[in-house]
Amino acid sequence: MIAPLTHLRVFLTSLLLSLAWYYYTSTYFLDFLGAALQGGAILYFGTYLYRRVRGHPRGDVSPLRSFAFWNSTVFFGLLLIAEIISCIEFQFTWTQYLWQQSFHFIAYGVILFCAWKMNPPRSLPFIQIPLILCSALLFYEIILTTQKPSPNQCLLFGPVMEGGFISYSGGKGRLINTHYHIQQRRYLTPLVPGAQAFRPTDQATQAQRIAADQGTPIWSPVTGTVLSAIDSLPDLPAGTIDDSNPPGNHLCIQISDDHYLYLANFAQGSMTVSPGDSVQIGQTLGRIGKNGSFTESALVVLLVDNPNVIDPNTRSLPFYFKEADGSLVFPKRNERMHQEQ
Repeated sequence: MIAPLTHLRVFLTSLLLSLAWYYYTSTYFLDFLGAALQGGAILYFGTYLYRRVRGHPRGDVSPLRSFAFWNSTVFFGLLLIAEIISCIEFQFTWTQYLWQQSFHFIAYGVILFCAWKMNPPRSLPFIQIPLILCSALLFYEIILTTQKPSPNQCLLFGPVMEGGFISYSGGKGRLINTHYHIQQRRYLTPLVPGAQAFRPTDQATQAQRIAADQGTPIWSPVTGTVLSAIDSLPDLPAGTIDDSNPPGNHLCIQISDDHYLYLANFAQGSMTVSPGDSVQIGQTLGRIGKNGSFTESALVVLLVDNPNVIDPNTRSLPFYFKEADGSLVFPKRNERMHQEQ
């Protein structure tokens, strides 16, 4: 007969795995990483202080205790790496980024210290099994951020705006792409003008970013036919969004029977094309605005295999930009690109 305490341990292990899987498959995965790292530090430190007060001896360094230490080290180390990767957000200046990461390094140090000082609890296998599985998942996500689709299997886009621009989202994996878990928007890419490798400090506020980017001319990166076009929605100030019209001002260009390009976040009244018009690579389509549910004045690019982007069977397709020097660039978070007509 299984002891009731064992039932409790199995339940807690299952709960931990269920929570990890829920956050992994949801839009909260990125937020969960930092919270898990700091929460783990608090839990370890609280347990360490409790055992110190209760007078638990440290004990010998047994294989079981060493396994618990190194397993925890690997898991929280991967968690720290994943958090560092995912925290390279466009909103942060380098000072803000380093300041935030300092707390994560402190949390990781606390975890290592407490894990080495404490004896493993009797429930060690039930605690360590979820850590092993989560470590494997984190390792997979970290490797995924370094992967790119084959250019031979992707469409090549021409110039989309003059000069340099940067992608502040996109790529493979949930650590750098908040849309990756959604099939219809997996490779959705917002682009902002500028040649910087990181958001500069003089654009630290949202209002400054919008003012700097709004009005930038948008060029067609493909040749095709305009299926739909909307540019009647008003541009909104910083801190305001229109949830009733999430796509904002946008147009859809049919490239082929299974390739449709959506360009979104046009300024009100700026479009130069209408449904039924043929467009060529490099043709001016309008200007960047700020409307719909977008918080930034960025050009949103989405390539799909179905003009109905809310159809559950629609798939977002990867693409490459052809640089001015002829090289190919896959747009991922903080990737710089430079094009000319």
